[in-house]
Amino acid sequence: MTNERSRLQISRGTHGQVVVLTLSGEMRMSDGDLALGRHMDEVLAAGGRSVVVDLANVSYIDSSGVGRLVAEAKRIRQHGGVLRLAGLTARSQQLLATLNLKALFQIYDDVEAAVRSFA
Repeated sequence: MTNERSRLQISRGTHGQVVVLTLSGEMRMSDGDLALGRHMDEVLAAGGRSVVVDLANVSYIDSSGVGRLVAEAKRIRQHGGVLRLAGLTARSQQLLATLNLKALFQIYDDVEAAVRSFA
């Protein structure tokens, strides 16, 4: 059972034209992957096309969370945008590498580097 402390929290900010979604907690099938989808709906509806997902404070990602990241990257590309990842833990980077998904994403050490990459 997921406790409140581990439940995925998402906050949204902007750096110029770049939308930054900051995630913290655990990204599990229960609600985390769906929460990201809801936030991306709002970003796309508002015209956001340059998105950074900050995963520095995500303590755990399960396969449905990874699937959601892949789906959202594809969805934003279909709308003419780009989704970049920042702040992955060593475990998250290893998971993406194991699943042969690292090449699908542009990954940056931190949000600032990811935001600068859009310039």
